[in-house]
Amino acid sequence: MGNETKVALAIGAAIDFAMPQSLQDALQLALANHFNGAFVFSNGALASEEFSYSHIWNRALCVLQGLQKSGCKLGDVLIIDAGNPTTFIPALWATLLGGMVAVPLTFSRWNVRAHREFKDRLDKIHATLAQPLILSDDEDLFWHKGRRQISFRQLGEYSPAEGITSTDWAAPAVLISTSGTTGLPQLVTLNGKALMHRWWPAGPSAPNQTRFLNWMPLDHVMGLGIAGPNGQLKIHLAPESFVQKPLGWLDLIQSHGITHAGMSNFGMKLIADTASLFNWDLSSLQRVGVGTEMISAKVCTRFIEVLASNGAPAETVILGYGLSECGPVAGGKRSFLPALHNNGHEPPLIDSPTQGHSIRIVDQDGSLCQENEIGQIEVCGPTMTSGYYGNPELDKLIFTADSWFRTGDTGYLRGGCLCVTGREKEVILVNALKFSCSEIDSVVQSIPGISLAYVFPWDDDGKQIERPALVYATDKTNVDFSTTESLIRKTCVDRFGFGLARCICIEPEELPRTRSGKVQRGRLAEIFIRTDTSHSSPLEVKPPETLQNKIAALMTSLLDGVTPNLTDDFFELGGDSLGALTFTVALEQKLGISLPPAIFARAPTLGNVLAFVQTQTNSASSGRLSIVSVQTGTSRKGLFITPGLWGNSGYAHNLAIEMGPEFSVWTFHITAPANWALRFHSVPELAQECCTLMQTVQPQGPYHIAGHSFGGMIAFEMGQQLFASGQAVGTLSIIDMTAQLMHRDFNVDTTKPTDYVIEHYRLLNKLYLPRLIEGPLRYFRARDSVYLPLSDKTGGWSYLSKNGVEIIDIPGDHQSIVRNPSLGILSKHIVAGIRGEIGFLHPHLSISEIARIAIDEARNACVKGNVLLEIESLKRAIAAEPNVSSWVFTRLAHALLSADQIGPVAETYLSALKRDPWPLTTHFHLRTALIHNRSSNFGLHALHFAKQTKIDSPAIARITGAIFLMLGEAAGAERSIRTGLEQVPESLELRLQLLNFLVENKRFSEAEEQLVMSLAHPIANDEAYFGLGILAIKLNKFDLATDCLQKSIDINPGNARALDILEKIQAAKGNIESAQHLKSRLEIVLHDQLFRSE
Repeated sequence: MGNETKVALAIGAAIDFAMPQSLQDALQLALANHFNGAFVFSNGALASEEFSYSHIWNRALCVLQGLQKSGCKLGDVLIIDAGNPTTFIPALWATLLGGMVAVPLTFSRWNVRAHREFKDRLDKIHATLAQPLILSDDEDLFWHKGRRQISFRQLGEYSPAEGITSTDWAAPAVLISTSGTTGLPQLVTLNGKALMHRWWPAGPSAPNQTRFLNWMPLDHVMGLGIAGPNGQLKIHLAPESFVQKPLGWLDLIQSHGITHAGMSNFGMKLIADTASLFNWDLSSLQRVGVGTEMISAKVCTRFIEVLASNGAPAETVILGYGLSECGPVAGGKRSFLPALHNNGHEPPLIDSPTQGHSIRIVDQDGSLCQENEIGQIEVCGPTMTSGYYGNPELDKLIFTADSWFRTGDTGYLRGGCLCVTGREKEVILVNALKFSCSEIDSVVQSIPGISLAYVFPWDDDGKQIERPALVYATDKTNVDFSTTESLIRKTCVDRFGFGLARCICIEPEELPRTRSGKVQRGRLAEIFIRTDTSHSSPLEVKPPETLQNKIAALMTSLLDGVTPNLTDDFFELGGDSLGALTFTVALEQKLGISLPPAIFARAPTLGNVLAFVQTQTNSASSGRLSIVSVQTGTSRKGLFITPGLWGNSGYAHNLAIEMGPEFSVWTFHITAPANWALRFHSVPELAQECCTLMQTVQPQGPYHIAGHSFGGMIAFEMGQQLFASGQAVGTLSIIDMTAQLMHRDFNVDTTKPTDYVIEHYRLLNKLYLPRLIEGPLRYFRARDSVYLPLSDKTGGWSYLSKNGVEIIDIPGDHQSIVRNPSLGILSKHIVAGIRGEIGFLHPHLSISEIARIAIDEARNACVKGNVLLEIESLKRAIAAEPNVSSWVFTRLAHALLSADQIGPVAETYLSALKRDPWPLTTHFHLRTALIHNRSSNFGLHALHFAKQTKIDSPAIARITGAIFLMLGEAAGAERSIRTGLEQVPESLELRLQLLNFLVENKRFSEAEEQLVMSLAHPIANDEAYFGLGILAIKLNKFDLATDCLQKSIDINPGNARALDILEKIQAAKGNIESAQHLKSRLEIVLHDQLFRSE
């Protein structure tokens, strides 16, 4: 290494700027100097959301106000769900602005086996912090009974906070959950000063026009850096998206002109393994900083070849060194040049210290080494941690007497540049997480029959280190090595979340030891080299001629050459969650097999993969209906989800994920909805085929069935048929669908082939005559739904269920009840029901016996076509039960109209409305009746009644206004609507009605005033804002239209019509980038609306 004798001490350049003395001041200064900056949050496939720094700032002030109103004060510690940057970054800024302490935590949703580990981690952190407030919308993962918790949605409803108080920069700001240098879970404390120097290494006021891309989790030391407001653009690519489609990282560089990016050794390998050359324009790229783990020179060289071949400079990659505890202490200047690293087995030289930092190498006595001499790495500088939270004894071990930080790594300095050679302590790094070797040894040695065990990092000819290896010895003579090895591998997966690359049984004397008897862990790999053995498999690798061999070959490529048999567990053979995800991606890309990662993680064997493929290939089908497996559970219990109005159940996959791995989930798919010849003629016919197919996969009950909207009627009829045939029904869940008792078209049997999918099923719903069912029902009501019945909280189902109805209220409206976060709450109740935990059952028929008999007579009369008897019976029911449900009045009004008894029709409809002001169906029936009878006596009677009706609610104002408008009484219509708005100014529905009236009458200036007023009362109704946007376009107020349509999209990101029109507006304005972004989002929304069997 040369003959120079230079002390191993490197000192970085001095800090040449003045950092503000408080984090709050620095944050505000950074925003002032980067006022045009923006964040982009991408989930891959060019699907991104862009938010300006000022937008995030305003949201942060609202969250801060909410925190303060919730009792949070200076110094309080808050656990923040960092899974979604759109909610996390505003919450993080709010926490910092309020002088509170943030603890970011992220759960990887594609890592199914990590669910328990995350829960344990959260429990331990929560106990350490002594009742912190938890910020999250994810009730399943983060919320727990007895804990202090609040949702981002609640916090965002507050008005912005006023006045920011500066705090001392020495006060704690962030706690990072990490394994630390010890390999044991710790909370690393970063005070305001440390965080500021990490976010703004050149100061918050320094000009910065970079466009930065990162994919690290936001609770990771590198991922957290994305939250700092600096640079022109900061893009965060969701980690799950990067792992699934790593080339999306290159797509983002090209589409957004990225200049700087963060990367890890693992990420470089993913890109180098999958990229084909000359497909991207990467000429904008200036720097890619690589850190977080040991760096392989071979992998780095292959990664640079990909970048350089696509237009990036050859010197693009710079290496860095840092830990959660110390931040970036080396890197930023020296490019990695492959020509200088011909020997790929040696770790590369990284760089000199960053500004304000120093690095030294010391021996075991703490004395300075010479350059080129390997020793322990110690660092100091402004980004250092102030210690581990609540562990002062450990702090004494990680800091020297002169306040240098002991990293726990070994390395050397050469020419002032650092090279990291390994770990001082016995700690291994797996997927950027540190684990204590001694803890792993101890756990494996606790397995009966294991006398000793030693784990160590595995490096196979420079390949990326993803899993460790292990040697063990037994205290038995007759040992089934295959069973023992399988148990060891399973123990590592269950306890630590990773598999083993290699595992072998040895004799104790084979262990390499020092003269004092200490095992030399660094030489354990020599045992494998000597024996050249690894896991043996019953299945030999053969040319991949059959599908089984092709799938096995893909699995083998991710198991270091280990070939699985049909029953081998992928994780027990050394696979991990990242490998599982990579396997499912390779299946789709190379074999055209779409296997959801969650399904594979729950049944990770070759045999189960083949069974899944067979199930999807040979799904049970009747020719016009098929049953599709969404997931295979670990128990024998499962859920069957009925088809909805479009002939499928698009929410089934997400519901299965929320329910967890215990339950199988199946759904039905109408195979050719546009084929009129294959149409279903009735709800019972469709339900019967669902039952037949269901019994092909589960011959016997109890059956658990659920259906949303129209699917609720199918679920009910399936239950009716199963009960009638003597089959057991476990649970029958109706999701936001009333019993539709207002319909009276049972004797109609003709249909029209128009808009088949929707209109035909709506007609089938009208023709359906539900009958009394034997078992109980579970009725899930969307609390904000326009279908929410007030006069009968059971939605009419108590009339049809002999054993009663369980009522469960779920947040959301008719559409959002099957989207998260509502879907997560819904799934908990469905799971509880499957497990037999049924709540209070509201009794069957809370009305009088006289009313019940009269209603039954009315239904029978309707079926027979005797409308006069039907009317008489319904009137008798109302007389016997004045508080009868609104649907009885609606039925009566419909019957009166059919019998040409025009006089009382309008009054009867209004009576229904007074009992249930907002059910969409009653409004619809009355409007339909008016449209078809506006010139008849009914129209005259309705007009007379409207004039005599007192406007005492928005509902009455809305319907009387509609009557006047339909019958040409403009003055009456305007008077009714304005009276309603005087009573309830925030009624957006009435405001829309008035706006339409004004536009149609060419009173444009008044309409513009009303349009502005409508935005003063925000509500969570995307369709209402969409309607406002359309009216704004008619008024040529495109800025207002943009605001309205954006509000619609903010409420419902899947509103395709709003995305489509807003994209056209942006394109017309010349905002090409914004238009392209909206077009990409629209394509994804339209794609997601298609049925996906997985």
